[in-house]
Amino acid sequence: YLNLCNAGRYVNHYYLYGLLAAYLLLAALDSHVRRYHLLLLRLQWSVAYFFAGCVKCSSEFLVHGEPIRTFLKMAVGKGAPLAPLAGMLDAEPMIVLAAIFALLFDLGAGLALWFRPTYKPFCAMAAAFHLTNSLLFRTIGSFPFVSLASCLLFAEAPPISPPTVSRH
Repeated sequence: YLNLCNAGRYVNHYYLYGLLAAYLLLAALDSHVRRYHLLLLRLQWSVAYFFAGCVKCSSEFLVHGEPIRTFLKMAVGKGAPLAPLAGMLDAEPMIVLAAIFALLFDLGAGLALWFRPTYKPFCAMAAAFHLTNSLLFRTIGSFPFVSLASCLLFAEAPPISPPTVSRH
């Protein structure tokens, strides 16, 4: 509700946080953690990644390179943390590569996290992607770190063994 009140402060990541909080609240109302709780969280992250990829399938993103172009220029501007990389990070080929990589990353994330053979390599790629995003996109706050932590939701859980009952 607060996000809708002030559209100037709108960040779609807050809606994802709200959905995740609702899932966790529903799970807390149950007396046991069930497999479907984990599956709901995994599904929500997969959907969020997929729609992030769909948003990137636009001419604004792929042809014009926005907002990557603007944020890269800010990241290498005078006095910025990545200023020594000016001319390299904000070069046209880098903007095109970054846009294509971001599109493929988001569209493939949901699938890559679910399958065991691609899980670990994707987590390494996710670390690079999200940590780079935290450096470049200063306005997205905690989202890269929350997204990186979400990879753990897809880790293979050890089987739960039934409780043993002593005969004595």
